[in-house]
Amino acid sequence: MGYFVEQYDNDKLLLAATADKREVDAVAEHCKSLRSVGAGNGKDDKLAMSAPGWVVNDWCVRKGIRFAEFMRDRKLQTRFLNDPDNAHFRVWTGRV
Repeated sequence: MGYFVEQYDNDKLLLAATADKREVDAVAEHCKSLRSVGAGNGKDDKLAMSAPGWVVNDWCVRKGIRFAEFMRDRKLQTRFLNDPDNAHFRVWTGRV
């Protein structure tokens, strides 16, 4: 993953991150492997998803949500978990 900074206007900078598709695919493949062996299906605890923080941040940006707001709001977190666009990061596939 790489980061770069651009001048947005006279008094603001834009910090952006780039991810190599192979990195994204590796995380998705790891989640698929966990699903295939039944990981995350514990009786008391379930592992719903394994996603890097930058995936969460990207989702927030695309939805117009501030990351700090996401971290405080359980409904937004549930929306993220159940979003079909994030299905490849799911381990336990039940509805949250």
